[in-house]
Order: sequence, then C-alpha cells, then structure tokens
Amino acid sequence: NPHLLSDAQALQQRLLQSQAALEGIAVIRVVGADGQVLGSTAQLGPSYEMRNNPLIWAQLLNAQQTGKMVVGPLVRLPTLNRRVLPQLQFYPASGDAPAFWIGIGIERMAFNRLWVRLARQSQQGDALREAEGFLLVRQDGYVLARWPEVPNDRVEAFYGHPQTGALMRALQDHPDKA
Repeated sequence: NPHLLSDAQALQQRLLQSQAALEGIAVIRVVGADGQVLGSTAQLGPSYEMRNNPLIWAQLLNAQQTGKMVVGPLVRLPTLNRRVLPQLQFYPASGDAPAFWIGIGIERMAFNRLWVRLARQSQQGDALREAEGFLLVRQDGYVLARWPEVPNDRVEAFYGHPQTGALMRALQDHPDKA
C-alpha cells in the first residue's frame, strides 16, 4: 500500500504486525530511495543508518541496480545483541508510490535451522550424519549458513569476513560444479 510510505505511524504498525507473524525475524526496515529510514521495528543506532554503513549501502545499491533480492552478508546488531542475515529488495517508483527498499534481518540461528531442515529433507528422512556438513556461501565468499555451527568464539571471524580458503577458491573457479 503506497499510502503507508507517507504515514509513519501506520507503516510502523504494519511492520510490527509483519514481524510478529514471521518466526526468526529480528528487524524489518523500509528505506526511502535517498537512504532515509521510513519505518523500522527496531532502533539500530547511527552506524546502521544506511549511508553511514558502507557495506549496507553497497548492498542496497546492488539490490537497486540488479532488481534482485540481495542476501547477506551477516551483520551484528549491537543494540539487539544479535547477528542477522539481511535480505534486501528494491521496489522502483510506480504510480503514487516512490522508490523504496525493504530490508528484513533474519536471526542467524533461525536461518541456520531453516537450512538444516532443508538438508534433512533432501536426505529423504535420513538424519545428517556426523561426517556430513553444509555451507551456504555467497559468490564473494561471505558465508550465510553452516552446519555444523562454528564455535561461538569464531562466529565473527567466520561470518564477518569473506572466506578465501581452498574451498572458496574452487567454488569461484568452478561455479558450475557447486
């Protein structure tokens, strides 16, 4: 509804309703084309205002330029004490509605649980065996999900930076084999 974009209170209410209906959602934000936050389910502080965070701003511009949803990389939200996986979608201006982005931050552990369930389903009921694992990684090396999970003291190092090891180089060199 384009009218929500000009009614901050109604937009806020709709975002909170949406967040409550979706399991594992830490934050939902609507951002104008100029980077101004139009509505949010949480205050994240000045370092998470779009133009103040180069990584987030680059992801927003990527979503705008490609017309596709951009997922990740994982970010830590100190005000919520959580790590979330952002999913960003750009909506161009249409009729009365101005251009805007919607960003959803999925809690890292909720996202990992989803991928474990999917992996188990693909095993057709067989449990993931101890010797098995999976890694969901972006083309630029940022890890989105991993099982088994990394120890808590390695989470930031593992998810917070692009991976550059032998497996990542092999995936980048041969994307058709992934």
